[in-house]
Amino acid sequence: MAGITTDGAPAMVGRKSGLAAFASQKVSECGGKVALCAKSVGLVDVMRDVVKIVNNIRSKALSHRQFKTLMDEMNAQYGDVLYHQEGKDQIITQLFDHVRAFKQKLLLLRRHLSADAGNLAHFPCLGEVGMVKEKDHEYDAVLSNLIQEFDSHFEDFRHSTADFELFSHPFTISVDKVRDDLQMELIELQCDSELKHKFRSLPLTDFYKCVPANRYPTMCKQAQVMLSLFGSTYLCEQTFSLMNLNKSKLRSKITDSHLHNILSLSVSQLQPNLEKLLKNKDQLPISH
Repeated sequence: MAGITTDGAPAMVGRKSGLAAFASQKVSECGGKVALCAKSVGLVDVMRDVVKIVNNIRSKALSHRQFKTLMDEMNAQYGDVLYHQEGKDQIITQLFDHVRAFKQKLLLLRRHLSADAGNLAHFPCLGEVGMVKEKDHEYDAVLSNLIQEFDSHFEDFRHSTADFELFSHPFTISVDKVRDDLQMELIELQCDSELKHKFRSLPLTDFYKCVPANRYPTMCKQAQVMLSLFGSTYLCEQTFSLMNLNKSKLRSKITDSHLHNILSLSVSQLQPNLEKLLKNKDQLPISH
């Protein structure tokens, strides 16, 4: 186990209680460490209404067509809306980059609001209606709470910054910044001109497939840990949605075994080689 991602439920989160704390304790006893990531942003009312509106538009064909027509007439930047979803097919370093960027934006917004004249360059709606000076503390409180939540929920990730940098920039990171057991392999890797060329031309996930495990076993193990981490609960949410869709009252005969197979096929990204499977099968007898 390399990481735990939760949705902020009380039974899951917490450093001293809950499933996350229990699992982290067991991993620590075995000499490992677990990165914790929880989402519990205090804007539930806003997100709930937005998700409800988007899903209502997308679920009705007529509403969806009318909405897209409206977007075209308004020359909007985007011509459609997506279902509520999170960062699929992104590795943990990409997600952490988004988190860091978003926090820097929050800090910028807070500085703008706290300016003497109130810089509303990034608050167009507030600029139209005019900023109420008496509500400055309310605006500041919202941004401050968001910044504090990001600091607390991603604290473990900040402690893993060196590991993220090693994974994302293995050829530029200083050898002195990595663990002792990685230093010799890292020097060999940084001096490997062939791998350096592949690193420049290949996506990160494809590059580590080219790193020989026999020459760089510790580096490959580190890369496996990074690639196994995910900072979003989209996979769990997708699976629950599919389960609710398949296991309905109208399908009372479905068993847990059937449901397990259906879910495995639904969430898997593997594509079966049907041609090869058919060739390996004996030809069925033809009935007359």
